[in-house]
Amino acid sequence: MHITIVLCVLMLSSVAFASDIPRVVVSIKPLHSLLAGLMRGVADPVLLVDGNTVPWEFHPDAAQAKAIEHADVMVWSGPELEPGLAAALAKDRPHGRVFEVLASEALKVLPARGDEAKHDPFFWLDSRNMLILLDSFAELMIDMDPERASTYERNWQRMAESLSVIDRVMEFGYRDVSGAPVFFYHDTHQYFEQAYAMHVAGSVVDVNEGESTDTARLLMTHGKVLAAGGSCVFTEKGLREPNLDLLIDGTEAEVVELDSLGTGLAGGADLYVDLMRNNFAAISGCVRKLKPPSEVSDAFEPPDVSRSPDRLRPRYVMMDQYGRTVSQDDFKGKLQLIYFGYTSCPDICPTSLAVMARALKMLGA
Repeated sequence: MHITIVLCVLMLSSVAFASDIPRVVVSIKPLHSLLAGLMRGVADPVLLVDGNTVPWEFHPDAAQAKAIEHADVMVWSGPELEPGLAAALAKDRPHGRVFEVLASEALKVLPARGDEAKHDPFFWLDSRNMLILLDSFAELMIDMDPERASTYERNWQRMAESLSVIDRVMEFGYRDVSGAPVFFYHDTHQYFEQAYAMHVAGSVVDVNEGESTDTARLLMTHGKVLAAGGSCVFTEKGLREPNLDLLIDGTEAEVVELDSLGTGLAGGADLYVDLMRNNFAAISGCVRKLKPPSEVSDAFEPPDVSRSPDRLRPRYVMMDQYGRTVSQDDFKGKLQLIYFGYTSCPDICPTSLAVMARALKMLGA
């Protein structure tokens, strides 16, 4: 009898412990990837937009609405990307916490091109935004579930290292996506363009306008593609491009498909890094063909500057414009202009160049 009572107590305790696991619901695959990585070994967050529809056309069904209502944490992008979800949240707000990414003051949120009153919703195409979000999500999960803090910290470290590596690979390889004008059917890559110095010369459709096509804009972009000679035109997997043939008619453009929403990728912790790696390879593969051999960079392995496991005390490395590590001894007897930033370009990055130019002007140079 004593054994039976003990077993019953253990079973009840186990059920109670399991019920304390936060129920996390996430809107899109890139965000879900971060949460899935942080919750590895704890639970699987619920994904709403699984690739069968696009975020701006998504409306939760009855089962999804119930999951949202009972969520302890609801993570979504914002009304700019998910208007249908915004309406659902306004009608039936979850009983738990709601994290609206585009409302976060910690992120770099760009205005929509041509309409500064709106946000560009493709924030995840700058991997530094995702590193910031990873920290925010880790703090959120630890606050919600302190008993598993060590698990979240361990998973955070693994994810942070993975994201930092892909960011450095793209940062050091930025010359492979820059130096030649490229075109997008859907205007999805403003964040990527700014982060990695890519030159987007034109696009046809703004997705936050419902993918509607403006004829004048289409014809103007076609003229630019025609004038460019050889060029790259990027489309997005899962999105409609009914006027693609007209856009490239009579041009020498190469059409390359990207997958910025992760439509063709299996959801999970590895999705975001795979998405960025695949997109970068597709973009650079086309851009490199447009350049003379002398301007095509060799394969480059970035230095191992692993992200510190202590978020409050990150490590820093000083490098010159060629990516070589320097020390204080290198500064002796020389006039140096030192720029502090979060980038790690082996060359002078566009943002760094602008800051340096302003500093020199202030110094009277």
